[in-house]
Amino acid sequence: MDGPIPLRQFFEENNSLSKEEFLLSYIYPFLIFEEEIPSSSRSSDLETTRTFSILTENTYSFTPVSPENSFVIPLWSSKTPFSVTIGRDYSADIRFPFPDISAKHAQIFWDEEKQGYCICDLNSSNGTYLNSQILLPGDIHRLQDQDVIRLGSHILIFYLPETLYLYISSSYW
Repeated sequence: MDGPIPLRQFFEENNSLSKEEFLLSYIYPFLIFEEEIPSSSRSSDLETTRTFSILTENTYSFTPVSPENSFVIPLWSSKTPFSVTIGRDYSADIRFPFPDISAKHAQIFWDEEKQGYCICDLNSSNGTYLNSQILLPGDIHRLQDQDVIRLGSHILIFYLPETLYLYISSSYW
């Protein structure tokens, strides 16, 4: 699994790709991680949807983050079916070395029955939240494009490749 890539760097490396080239290069979803912002400068609810429209032949929306202090984490897995674990432990597919993230905190995977990517809390100490709702350990929840995931105090945004491409090709950043 590739490690976190600074968002601005990822945008600069991929903004010359056509939509077709981008979608062929990135078939799996992404997580975008915003670096910690001191609580005094945070909005009261980071998990409210912040959308900006990109006007093309249709109207699309994306959740903007600061390109200066955010990271893209491409999700991919050689496991069949697709599955990645997120946690503090070195055995996690995506490792966050923060004390409020459990060794094995959450799992993102493809669910054939739900026909989509899903998330489940792996009995974490500080909880996994999906759009401000706490997930009970073991419960499976289908992810939607741009869902906000909170692990402990850390915010991640789930992006499908199509929407991340729109973000990259927009004039927002």
